[in-house]
Amino acid sequence: MTTETFATIVSLFRTGGLNPGAGPTRDEREKGFYDILFLGELPDGGRVEAVVTGDRDPGYGSTSKMIPA
Repeated sequence: MTTETFATIVSLFRTGGLNPGAGPTRDEREKGFYDILFLGELPDGGRVEAVVTGDRDPGYGSTSKMIPA
């Protein structure tokens, strides 16, 4: 996590969140992406790894893709 990201998260907790219209611009949402690595340990000591990647901003452009139908 970058210092800038951490500072943004701390700021959001202090203020109660973003105000309407204060989110990313349309261009930022369309150019956004994410790569998430999930690590798990099995009861037998084995290890599980899963990578989830996506295009667009995860909070705006990909949320509907993540919600099961």
